[in-house]
Formats: sequence, C-alpha cells, structure tokens
Amino acid sequence: MNSEKINEKYNKIISNLTLNNDEKCYALALQEAVNKNGLNLRIMLQKHIALLTEIVNEIPLDFDEYKQLIDNEIVNYPSTWREGQKVFNAIDSLFNVARKTQFEKGVDCFYDDNNIDDFISTSYEIYSESFFNE
Repeated sequence: MNSEKINEKYNKIISNLTLNNDEKCYALALQEAVNKNGLNLRIMLQKHIALLTEIVNEIPLDFDEYKQLIDNEIVNYPSTWREGQKVFNAIDSLFNVARKTQFEKGVDCFYDDNNIDDFISTSYEIYSESFFNE
C-alpha cells in the first residue's frame, strides 16, 4: 500500500476518534514525522506505543486509579469470599503489597472486613512509596 493511501487511512481513523486538542496534535505530529522521514507508519506507531507504555508503567497510579483497579478485580473472585478476602487477594495479585501491609504495617482486612478502607489506604502508601525508593 503506498504512503498516500496509508495517510488517507490514518486520517480517517483519527477523524473517527474522539480526541482532545493535545491528542490530535500528537497524532498529526506523529504522522508528519513519519511522512517527513519516510518511515513506516505501523512501525513508528508500535515504537511509540512501546515507549509510552514504558513511561506509563513508571508513573504510579493515583489513589482513585488504584482503588478502581481493585474494584475491577474483586468482581472476578468467588461470591462466597468475604469482601476483605477479595480486597486482600486483589491487592496481592495486582500490586504485591498485601502481605507487607498485613505483616509489616499490622493492617489486616483478610480476617476483618472492618479494616478494608484502612487496608487499601495503607497498601496504597506502600505501593506509591515503592516508585520513589527505587
């Protein structure tokens, strides 16, 4: 497929997306760089996706994002489990800080559902500190 047809397809895709101004500028700047340098659009997009994924993975979630991932995960656990068990296992699976929260910080929601909010907050502190102590 020639570059003109690829650009047409790219423009059609971009125009069908709901993008804010910054996103549109980024998409058009990327296309311009591809055209200017004669690069393969697909390869350039894959490289940008890999780069952006690496950057995103190095930035900690804010508390609301953290909590949302936990909420999304616990729906996958058996209904026979108590909420504290679900939260503990979700945090352990997603962030690997549940045992540290339980044993080092002394906050336990696995056996006591009354500690769920405190457990989530404390586990988030441990999670977020790990990004700045590397």
